[in-house]
Amino acid sequence: MTEQDWPASDRPDELLMHRRDRLDDRDLRRLAAAFARRAWEHMGDASRQAVEAAERFASGDEPEPDFLRASRAAADALREALRVLDIHIARNGHRYHAAYAAAAACWHPNVPLERDPRRGEPEGLLDATIRAASHAAGSVAIAKVQHIRPVTAMHERLHEAERAESRAQARMVRMWIPGGPSSSRDGVEAPHGENSEGPLAEAPPQSLD
Repeated sequence: MTEQDWPASDRPDELLMHRRDRLDDRDLRRLAAAFARRAWEHMGDASRQAVEAAERFASGDEPEPDFLRASRAAADALREALRVLDIHIARNGHRYHAAYAAAAACWHPNVPLERDPRRGEPEGLLDATIRAASHAAGSVAIAKVQHIRPVTAMHERLHEAERAESRAQARMVRMWIPGGPSSSRDGVEAPHGENSEGPLAEAPPQSLD
């Protein structure tokens, strides 16, 4: 990515990688929690509590032992979401992806997330933040289109919904990262989504219709 690509990119992962030298752990943790909050309404209690713990930990208000407990609870919630995941992912895939986003936001190097070793654990907080964004986008998108029939039409709209959510996430990244076109890191407060109250949670993307 070049500086010219920055304003137009709709991929939060590319934006984060491009500005990774300007992001400390506090920035990444807050961004991961903000991504996860976009799937807030599809989370269970343990996942929501993990996102809140991640926000407090990023602000220095959560002792590490409490954060570690929240991380373990989020990982347990993710494993349960995977256990009950329906083969027809539209039925409850949004809940699995929301649980993953929360667990990634509350990632701790001593708490494994992946039951399948072939997928690999996050390589660090940047990787966990990117996974939080990706899975939150999956959750929001599935919830948006899961009612559409026939299934072939649903899958077509799913890709559109994922792209729309990624665009919204990319706008949020540009608002937050130092050197972006919108603002500096300090004092930024993005609009809140209707189902979330985090400091960076942005309103859901516009309807595809």
